[in-house]
Order: sequence, then structure tokens, then C-alpha cells
Amino acid sequence: FHVELDTAGTSMDGEALNGSQGKALSVYSQNNQERVTAFLSAVGLDGEAMIKLDELSTTGLTGITTVEKLFINYLDIFGQPSREFLKQLLPFATDIYEKTAIAELTLDRNLQQFQDNMEKAFTFADYITKYPSLKIPAEKYLEIIPTIKQRVYSICSSTRLRPGKCQLLVVVNDWQASNGETKVGLCSDFLSKTKDGQFILCHPTHSVMEMPSDHSRHIFMVGL
Repeated sequence: FHVELDTAGTSMDGEALNGSQGKALSVYSQNNQERVTAFLSAVGLDGEAMIKLDELSTTGLTGITTVEKLFINYLDIFGQPSREFLKQLLPFATDIYEKTAIAELTLDRNLQQFQDNMEKAFTFADYITKYPSLKIPAEKYLEIIPTIKQRVYSICSSTRLRPGKCQLLVVVNDWQASNGETKVGLCSDFLSKTKDGQFILCHPTHSVMEMPSDHSRHIFMVGL
């Protein structure tokens, strides 16, 4: 599918996003609001409660947001965890049987069970909701869940031809998990559902593609 971003009047307007020079765009996606609302309800968190973002600050300033916005804009709650994450859950389990079950998954002898869950595309949220006795304060999620990482896309337009515009050609990353469910990549799915007038957090970034100095040379581009 095709995405066109309006960059007119921003710091990115101009040669910074000139695709003819091999430039790329880093995009920060958001989690689906309905999925976040369902998760917060399942774990008993108030989405309208306020929370400090000291751990995410790079300026030394204190940021404040709602719990819902924290999970929509910052935390990769629907990403896939490592076994190290399960160890971080142990202190929050209030039921001894669930604490034991979580601990068992971290052992090498149960590696296959963890790998089976990976093939089912188990997420951070799936593990947390699987064990109802987990009582994790909202601020602790900042310590155990990674932030949403940028995804980099090659720019397929030239700002010399279309000033103030940045165009991307994106393929939705989807696959079938071992349990038969269809899964989709966070950012490509996010971009496919954007609407006119919606703001997207992004910035130009260095691309590994080097354009030939001879502009008459042919370039073959393949999207996977």
C-alpha cells in the first residue's frame, strides 16, 4: 500500500527526505487502542490514572502522561519477550502455584515449551494475562517492558518533484502462528490504518542504500 506524509513546514521539509538520494524514514508506531483498553481492563489498571515518565526522559525533565497513553505510545506490550522477562515477573506473582509455573518456564529443561509459545507468537501481554495473580503496579511496567522501537522505511519519492511530501510503499508484515492465528507486524499494520489528518512521529535517518553518482544508471528495488 502507498502512504504519503505531509512534511510541509516541519524540520523535515526539503532535502532531508529526498528519496532520490537514498534517504529513509524512521517511523514510531502506536499500539491499537482497543487492544490496550482490553489489556488494562484484564490486569485491573486505570487507563486515566496519571504516571511519571522519568525512566523515558532523555533531557532530565519529568514527563507525565496517562496509563493508557503509556501503553499506546511507549510500551511494546504486544511484542515478543525473552525468557529473561519471565524471571522479572516472579516477584509480582501472588499465587505460589503460578509463581512456580512461571519459574519452570525459565529452566532449560522447559525450553521447548517456551519455544512453542514463541511459535504461537506469545506476547508480553499474553504472559501477563495468563497468570491472573500477577499484581504489577503501573510504574513497574516501565522497568520490565521495552519501549516501541522505530521501524525504518526507504523513501520512494523525491522532494524535488513533490515538495513537502514524503511517500512510502509498505507491505503489511503478516504471518500465521503455529496455532493458526494470523499475526501482523506492529508498524506496517499501524501505517495501513492511518487516516487523513493523523499525526505520525517520525524522522529522517541514514539509509544503507547508496545511490550511484551516474543518475542514468538503472536501479532495481525489491520490497519484501
